[in-house]
Amino acid sequence: MVVTNPVGHVRPALPAAIRQAWQFSPMLILFVGANVGFFAVSFAGLLTDPRLILGAPAWAKTLKFSMSFVIYGATLLWMLGYVKTRPRAARIVAFATGAILLAEMVLLALQAARGHAIHFNQSTLFDTLVWRLMSIGISIFYLFDIIGGVLIARETFVNPALGLGIKLGITMALIGFGLGFLMVVPNAAQLPILMRGGHLDYIGAHTVGALVDGQTGMIPILGWNMDGGDLRIPHFIGIHGAQFIPLVAGIAMLLGARGVDGKRGLSVTRQRALVVVGAAFYFGLTMLVLWQALRNESIVSPSAATLAVLAALGLVTLASATVVILFRRSHA
Repeated sequence: MVVTNPVGHVRPALPAAIRQAWQFSPMLILFVGANVGFFAVSFAGLLTDPRLILGAPAWAKTLKFSMSFVIYGATLLWMLGYVKTRPRAARIVAFATGAILLAEMVLLALQAARGHAIHFNQSTLFDTLVWRLMSIGISIFYLFDIIGGVLIARETFVNPALGLGIKLGITMALIGFGLGFLMVVPNAAQLPILMRGGHLDYIGAHTVGALVDGQTGMIPILGWNMDGGDLRIPHFIGIHGAQFIPLVAGIAMLLGARGVDGKRGLSVTRQRALVVVGAAFYFGLTMLVLWQALRNESIVSPSAATLAVLAALGLVTLASATVVILFRRSHA
């Protein structure tokens, strides 16, 4: 049994496709598989380990990261598989991404087992070393991810809507990863202490305005701050644009298929327009929750201004998508 992918290549069914993926990047396959294992260990830890780290269950962070890495690793493997002009460079990006993020997961699990925080933790020499290694690793990973994004952006896709969705999706993920660097600098509560020459065990924070993470109410498992701004939210939403925007492209392709009545569906131009509408909405949503976090506003207690912008974003998106879809028959 074979299937044909949107760029015109014939691909085998699932088992052979997995073998093909292994030939392309064993490291990314190992990375995804290892994170499935980390997820199982973390889930067991949540059930059996009562310890808390900065107010959150000790294994919650490794659980969240392992789940996110499984999704991102599989998505990147799929996207890089479309790189035909520079396959060797794509394999290097895949190897580096898998190796670096796997090392990050090992460090996360190590700190969870020790009962110590990993992010921003400079309370001991060993904790500082672990945090510095993680910071360096993430910076190198981000550079390789940018290279991967450039490789994908230079490809020509037989299916223009899918190609645009993949390109905009990886771009949105890069923006999301980039927002993570906002967390590593001293925040408004920490900066005055450091300027006076004081010492802090934690420099940088997920939460806005708090001296240390975990001092306020948190959303279960996710650990997001319920009492103020949290930079993890735009970071998380942005990263998963890599899945959302190609999904919009898939919907656009379905709308472009010829119907049972023989009438023409959404034209290629309209499919691409719909992808742009979806990507613009997702970018706007990411920027909205970033603006909300920077104003030290809780995600669960949005202000009137936040709700007004969200409503405007939703209305503009709905109107734009309606125009794209309803005018498709003009191209029949």
